[in-house]
Amino acid sequence: MKRSIFIVASILLISAGNFSACKEKEDAIKAYSAKEVRFDINETEFVTMQVLPKNGFIHSPAELILENHTKGVLTYGTPFSFEYLNKNNWESIPLLEVAWENILLGIGAGETSKGWLNFSLIEKYNKGKKGKYRIGRRYGLYYNSFAEIVSSFNLYIEFEIK
Repeated sequence: MKRSIFIVASILLISAGNFSACKEKEDAIKAYSAKEVRFDINETEFVTMQVLPKNGFIHSPAELILENHTKGVLTYGTPFSFEYLNKNNWESIPLLEVAWENILLGIGAGETSKGWLNFSLIEKYNKGKKGKYRIGRRYGLYYNSFAEIVSSFNLYIEFEIK
């Protein structure tokens, strides 16, 4: 009887290990990649954004780096858009259960901001479809005071689920 329980338990452990290995392989297939994007304000000033995957798996966080190479304050809110490239058209993916706090954030001249992104939204809201995606956000640039905006623009970072 003990031997039968041991054999059944061993088979279950081996099966669980195989299932786990399949899941890791599936995640490896869904590795993502992104390039740095740049928005030129004028001939000498610009803003860059980059996504650095922690280990290339879709379930792992990715660092989002925003650099302000201007003489002003770059402002933005917490909401962002999430889009999928379908037949050469960007389609918005509604984030139905995401709540945004109404906060104005800013990065001073020459400063860098770092945050984290979790691409698990792709599985939740787009059924894990492979292909090209992008995240976008609206930015404003102010010099000296917040009375007058110098520039207002959307900045998008694209990445691919393979």
